[in-house]
Amino acid sequence: MLKQTLAFGFLIAVPGCTINITTDGPHEGSDHHEWHEEKEEWHGTEEEWLEEKEGWHEEKEEWHHDHDHHDDGEWSGFITEHCWHSEAVREMAAGYCEGEYGAFYDLISPDAEIMVNDADFSKSEWIESFDEGKAPFDDVRHEDMVVTTMSYNNGRMFTNMWYTWKGVVKETGEELSIRGYAAFEWDGERVVGFYNAFDPTEYNGA
Repeated sequence: MLKQTLAFGFLIAVPGCTINITTDGPHEGSDHHEWHEEKEEWHGTEEEWLEEKEGWHEEKEEWHHDHDHHDDGEWSGFITEHCWHSEAVREMAAGYCEGEYGAFYDLISPDAEIMVNDADFSKSEWIESFDEGKAPFDDVRHEDMVVTTMSYNNGRMFTNMWYTWKGVVKETGEELSIRGYAAFEWDGERVVGFYNAFDPTEYNGA
């Protein structure tokens, strides 16, 4: 069980080919004046279409004005990248990679509900499994991290973390790269819920 806990339109030019266009006489099989009339009629239709398009854009902007920032749905709210909670998650992620787990002990509630894929853990089980999970690897790190915090209208707050977990297998020198997602639910300044999802196949194999 502990093995799966820690992955915290084309234009083609043809060489040598030329096209000659001549205008010495009227084109056979067509009436020049009639063609211009059809062209003017087509342009009139195009102008009408452009006016209709502009009207659609005005309606779209009006809709956004009426709806943006005014959605009182239960699972709507406010999202931010730069806040105390997002920085706290970044600190925990860095501590995991460096083997410094103080932020986890300080910020995770003793009664937090912790789940990694399909496995449930207590706070102590989860943190104590970090070193064992990283033991087969060198240079454990997170890359491509995106961390944002969402405050919902229903009063709940989650910090979401998308990342690529990387580590070099000591026995083979192979580098593993595993995409993952983690969600931290907050109650004030304590994490009361945690969920981590990733494909553990290669991780467990190492």
